[in-house]
Amino acid sequence: MEIAQHYDLVIVGGGMVGASLAALLPDNFRVLIIESHRLPDNPLAGYQPSYDARSTAISHGSFQILQQAGVWSFLEQYAQAITDVHVSDKGHWGSVSLNHQQQQWPALGYVVENALLGRGLLHVLSQQSHVQMLCPAKLTDIRVVSGGVDIIVQQDDTQHTVHTPLLVVADGASSDSCRILGIQHDIRSYGHTAIVANLSTDQAHQGIAYERFTRSGPIAVLPQISTDDSANRSVLIWTLPEKEAQALLALSDADFLNQLQQHFGHWQGQFIRIGKRSSYPLKLSRAKEQVRQHVVVLGNAAHSLHPVAGQGFNLALRDTQVLANLLIQAKQKQQPLGDLALLNRYIAQQINDQDITILFSDRLPSLFSQSPAAIQLGRNIGLLGLELLPSLKASFTRFAAGLRQQESLK
Repeated sequence: MEIAQHYDLVIVGGGMVGASLAALLPDNFRVLIIESHRLPDNPLAGYQPSYDARSTAISHGSFQILQQAGVWSFLEQYAQAITDVHVSDKGHWGSVSLNHQQQQWPALGYVVENALLGRGLLHVLSQQSHVQMLCPAKLTDIRVVSGGVDIIVQQDDTQHTVHTPLLVVADGASSDSCRILGIQHDIRSYGHTAIVANLSTDQAHQGIAYERFTRSGPIAVLPQISTDDSANRSVLIWTLPEKEAQALLALSDADFLNQLQQHFGHWQGQFIRIGKRSSYPLKLSRAKEQVRQHVVVLGNAAHSLHPVAGQGFNLALRDTQVLANLLIQAKQKQQPLGDLALLNRYIAQQINDQDITILFSDRLPSLFSQSPAAIQLGRNIGLLGLELLPSLKASFTRFAAGLRQQESLK
């Protein structure tokens, strides 16, 4: 593949966020994606769901964005619909149930394997001649020059220098691009660890997602599509203090499931199988600069959230859609794509959504871990209010789905 010397847009990072941005841009954009990992030649050939595959919860709002990007038709056969969400406070009477029929939606959201989501996006991009991918390739330098930036990229024994008016940094939480650019992050550790694994139960999940708050941390159990060796598969995200998490990770599968059953209860029957357990420390990270002249930071490189309520990727996808729309408008008006005034309009549109979503994800776990009687009563009254007041429930559901944020921009 011949690499040009100039592109309208260079995206560093071909993961779910970077690929989504490229898929949302029309064919009058010339786009280059730089990715450090080798990607499959034929993304969808022979793909089969894996019992241990990592997954992402896609909100209803994100489902609409992925439809706009042209990728949903490739995802839907492997996507598990979330028809209901049940939220409860262990040991207390407060709970709330959300149902897709109350909103007249096909589903509240979906659970999709990360590998499939990535492959679906790559499949869409492979059919778009205006998007090129350079991979595996390593970014070695970024130089701000007149009218944009020069990106120095090493691929095998070849070095490429590419000029662009707009560099999009989407290479993850440990972003090499941010390091090269000197973009710092505000980082706060939660002192907790997330344990992630797939589960099997003796009862069908029926499309219900559970968020169970306990004193030590929230437990999410999300429905997942069946595999050849498991008809009742679910995704577990269990967050706990670091020492408790390490102790649980050291247990046998049987003992781990026993502990999980005690904490979660029998809302979904008996846990009978646990897949490969992985873990990662939880932290709140936010870039001190999301935009500069000729540079914008997206995805985990911009903000990394607590996994409660599954807002991280969905927020990043809303960021991506807003940026894509502004770039399309700028292109139509023949305005410079990397102009700081344009990028400042992007962050001005999204800052409220980011602030509210990050605050919600940050405060919710601590609210449910506090034990004073007044706080326990208040949060259970709040859950009861959501359950009993249809307008309040509908408003909360639209917020969780990312729709209220999108509607505020119209």
